[in-house]
Amino acid sequence: KYRYRKYITNLTHEINILNNENVKFTKAEFSSYSNGVITIGANDKYTKPDVAISLFHEYLHRINDALKIFEYRLVNGNEIFSISKKYTKENTFHFSSAEQVDALINRGQSDFDDIFDEYCIARNLFSLNVSEYSPDLHDDFVKYVLEKADITIIYPSIEYEYKPTNYVRDELSVYHWCIEYGTMFGGFSKTKQDEYFKFIEKYKRDLLKFRQYEKDNNYNEAGYNN
Repeated sequence: KYRYRKYITNLTHEINILNNENVKFTKAEFSSYSNGVITIGANDKYTKPDVAISLFHEYLHRINDALKIFEYRLVNGNEIFSISKKYTKENTFHFSSAEQVDALINRGQSDFDDIFDEYCIARNLFSLNVSEYSPDLHDDFVKYVLEKADITIIYPSIEYEYKPTNYVRDELSVYHWCIEYGTMFGGFSKTKQDEYFKFIEKYKRDLLKFRQYEKDNNYNEAGYNN
C-alpha cells in the first residue's frame, strides 16, 4: 500500500522530463515509456483528454523507473526480462466399456470434440460433410473408441510468457491512478475506457499467473533467482 501511494506523493519528482526532448507524439495506436523517453500515441482514435491521460500514464511509469517503487529486471538495456516457453499438452484416455464412451459423449467437452474429430478422419467422414456428432453415429463411434482402447490427444502448442510481478504491479498501480485522476484531464472516451478495463483484467490474470511461476521456480518479484 505504501509503495503504491509513492506515485502520487512524488508526483513532481520527474517533472523536468516533460519537455520536447523527452516527450514524443506519434500517430501510433499505443503509448510507451522507455529509457527516459515518453512516446504518446495521438491519432484520430483518441480525444485530447485521452492523450492527456496517456501522457500522465507514461509519466507515472517514469516515476516508477526513477524511484524504483516496483523495481523489475531489465535486459539489453531497456527490455523487460521475460521467459517464453512453448509446451505441448497431451492427454491419454482409456476406454473399456460403452458406458465410459457414453459418459464422454454426454460431457460434450473439448476432449470429446478432439476424439470425435479423430474418428471422422479415420472413417473419412469429413469428405461426406460430416463434422458433428449425431445419434445415428453412436454405435460405430463407440465401436471405434473401444477398438482403440487408449486414445492420446495432442493439443496444439501453447506459448507461455513470464514477466516479473513487479512489472505487473507497476502497470496496475498506474492504471489505478489514471482512473482515479482521469476527470482532471477531461475524462475518458468510451474507446479509451474500454481499453483500460481490458488491460486491467489482463494484468490481474498475469499477476496471479506470474506470482505462481515465481513461487514454483524460485524467482523474486523483480524477476531474479533467489
